Amino acid sequence: MFIEVSVMRKKIRVVIRLMLVVLVIFIIAGYALPVSFDASTCATGYKKWLIDTNQNQFNALLQEKYPDFHADFSSAVDKIFWDYHTVFIPVSIIRDDDKIDLVITGRRYWFDKYIWSIGKQE
Repeated sequence: MFIEVSVMRKKIRVVIRLMLVVLVIFIIAGYALPVSFDASTCATGYKKWLIDTNQNQFNALLQEKYPDFHADFSSAVDKIFWDYHTVFIPVSIIRDDDKIDLVITGRRYWFDKYIWSIGKQE
């Protein structure tokens, strides 16, 4: 009976270790996968989805640095591009006759999750 309990404990340890390894692999993969992995699941609608789901964050960033300016994100959809972990969204903001070209940059850190920042377009 002691041998059966010992064997069962070893099996449980093996299963727990295997589950931990799978969990670590999942976490590493979620962080390491490129933006194109997320985009591949949406076919051609990923650019529009990015704008639609993150527009409140974009507006908050713009209001923080450029109050009283207005951005038209619908025209930015066709200009979006990405490079491995980073998404670039060129956008023009307008106030009266003043126009500034900006780039909203998103760093992917998880599946469809980004840390957004804003900078001037060069």
